[in-house]
Amino acid sequence: MRMKGKNEVQLLVVNSHINFAWGFDFHGSAIFSDGSIYTWDSNKNSNGVVRFDLGDVEVLKEYIKSNGTKEENRVPEEDLDEIKEIISKLTKKETEFTSEHRAYDMGGGSISVYKDDVEIELRKSGDYVGSGSGSNVSKLISLTKRHLGG
Repeated sequence: MRMKGKNEVQLLVVNSHINFAWGFDFHGSAIFSDGSIYTWDSNKNSNGVVRFDLGDVEVLKEYIKSNGTKEENRVPEEDLDEIKEIISKLTKKETEFTSEHRAYDMGGGSISVYKDDVEIELRKSGDYVGSGSGSNVSKLISLTKRHLGG
């Protein structure tokens, strides 16, 4: 197991959409622990191979940095500190939700945060919909939309 350095930039928030219907499409945006913002709109990694193992946080980070564009704007320090603080306080009760099937072939959109490199899905949309509840989840979704859109 690889040990993480204290100064290693971590993935904090991802707002993305993935669809396997009628081909493969994966686009979204992400906030990293240094405040950097990346956006991507692609279906392949840099050598042209479609990636299906994006659930692994290290693969996802590499995919975003290799296929995405680092935006010039950054998350302001005050908001970044707030995002980190709220993520550290998230409880299982706030983030648990049941998904309801609503459609076919729409794909899946999600807003997720990462705590110790573990994905915590806050909201999903598309074929299945659902959302965590509570003020921490609402605040994170609001901050995400402020900086990443959606």
